Amino acid sequence: MSAEKSHRPSHTARSLAPGFCALLVLCAGAFANAQNFDPFLTLPGASSVTDDGPLKEPRLYWKSGESIDGQLVSADDHALSWKAGLFAEPLQLRVSSLLRVEFPPSPAKVPSGPFSILFRNGDRVYSDITGVDTDVLTLTSERHGEIKVPLSAVQAVERLHGEGIVYSGPTGAAGWKHFGQRDPLGFPWIAGERGAMLTRVWNRTATLDLFLPDKMALEIVLSAPLRPQFALGFSTSSVPAATIETWEDELVIDEQNRFSPLRTLTPEDRCVALRVFWDRPAKKMQVYDWEGTLLSEFATEQNEPGKPGIMLRNKGTALTLEHLSVRAWDGSPCPRHDIRQGWLQLVGGATLVGRLNSVPSGITVTSASGTPAQTVPLAQIAAFDLGPLDPTGVDAREMPLPQMAIKTPAAGALPTRIRFGDGTLLTGSLVEVKEGAALLRTTAFSQPVAAKLEGMTRIALNEPVPLSEPPEKPLAQLDVLH
Repeated sequence: MSAEKSHRPSHTARSLAPGFCALLVLCAGAFANAQNFDPFLTLPGASSVTDDGPLKEPRLYWKSGESIDGQLVSADDHALSWKAGLFAEPLQLRVSSLLRVEFPPSPAKVPSGPFSILFRNGDRVYSDITGVDTDVLTLTSERHGEIKVPLSAVQAVERLHGEGIVYSGPTGAAGWKHFGQRDPLGFPWIAGERGAMLTRVWNRTATLDLFLPDKMALEIVLSAPLRPQFALGFSTSSVPAATIETWEDELVIDEQNRFSPLRTLTPEDRCVALRVFWDRPAKKMQVYDWEGTLLSEFATEQNEPGKPGIMLRNKGTALTLEHLSVRAWDGSPCPRHDIRQGWLQLVGGATLVGRLNSVPSGITVTSASGTPAQTVPLAQIAAFDLGPLDPTGVDAREMPLPQMAIKTPAAGALPTRIRFGDGTLLTGSLVEVKEGAALLRTTAFSQPVAAKLEGMTRIALNEPVPLSEPPEKPLAQLDVLH
């Protein structure tokens, strides 16, 4: 009997098929109706699990779950005007009854601003820093215009391009190529909040073509809902090259038939943060944890990758690239990194630790050790972080990046959230939307900040808080078996 005949359904099976399919449809419909929308787990441009794929035009959602496609005409904190093809005049709607506005995904673009700026409230913008004064920064960008911000509202600043910087990001999925099957909605790796790049599909690969210096320093932070499972390579071709990857619960560095263990991951681990230094001519690679403790020194065989670049493959259920930087390395030792303190990194890679203040000539670092304060001109700064407001409980293994420690507001207190495909995030009170721009009042800025709608993926007007498990009943209220 042929394979085709052996798998042919019987008459009984064929007669049951219509009813079985109908049952599946009913179950699927009941499941869809039972699903509560979680705004923090949906994809930009395809906002619910029932969407068939990327949006073709903007879509407005009500709290009730209903939606309508059309165009956003204007809005303020009380009313929204929406133009839809079914109606001769724009609809005039109460904002209190609406959930969000979704925009079709636009081509990923690397931000033109030379700096990525993270604020203590979780907002992120890309901008140039055109002025530094006593504890005040002046930011200028095409998207937001000129705005002044107090340094106390800033959490961290990172230079995206400049001397010695090969790559600093991610800024969404801009610049990456994607391989492997797509997720159920047809999306590749996508942009998450604050510029992260994520996928929810097993065995999905993203590559980034880069010129890798002979001596390079790399920093990477990955997170996942379960223990991270991934492979990180330094070549975008099939030529064997050194790879840092997980083998079940073991994190290793391997090349062809040789490997060296880095550390064992626990079931509770949700993040992997590494600092890698590679001297290719000397065929020597050093891997450190985020705080600067050496995990392994590995002798590489290939000093010339077949096609230089970064390869990242998800080997688990989901994976998020939170941070990646590649820069030229001068061969100096890996500096220690205490995330409980403020720090400033120079363009050359050296790091200063202490309390940070801004003055007209740059950023001043005052060390706790009593050494004289040092002022660094903006042109010499690669990145700086003012440190956590409350350093107690900060763990570099669990939350190496400041944005990972930002907590979601309590139920009923979520502000309007405006997201862009490159990771720009603004939260606050909506002042107005008109003439292709939104105006938002936010705690990060001393005045309302404007944002052009170009590149915007979502305006969340009244998003619910993330879903959580219902509280378990007290033991005395549970059923008792006799």
